[in-house]
Amino acid sequence: QKEFSDVEALAKLEQNLYLALTDKINMKQKMLQQIKKSPSCISGSNVDTELNRRVIIDNNASLIHTLIEINSLDRMGFLFLIASKFAELSVNVVSAHICTYGKRIVDAFYVCEPNGTKITDQKRLEEVQKELYNTLDFNFKEAF
Repeated sequence: QKEFSDVEALAKLEQNLYLALTDKINMKQKMLQQIKKSPSCISGSNVDTELNRRVIIDNNASLIHTLIEINSLDRMGFLFLIASKFAELSVNVVSAHICTYGKRIVDAFYVCEPNGTKITDQKRLEEVQKELYNTLDFNFKEAF
């Protein structure tokens, strides 16, 4: 409630939305600057182990979509980074299930190729997984 009662904050939000929608500012660049400035929940954490970070791709969980599950510690811009990578890879998100448990996230994305089919090509699956690991600064390991 407090956020919406601040007239100055609302005016700034309205201005930023206008600038973004009219391509007068580069929102991707602005978001990346904010992410770089912010401290990460991941750094310095004693639970930040390889076992706590993974990208799982499952083609058996759904009849018509590929399931991509991402487990990690949360940080500012996490969903922005994921969404940007999906867009860059031309992976369409059909459904997203975002769960945050304290500093831990378990996000599930039902995705498909631009033509609406599952991602079935093994090389394409490996590329998507590797790119997601790289985006999140994970160490890539084959997990199929």
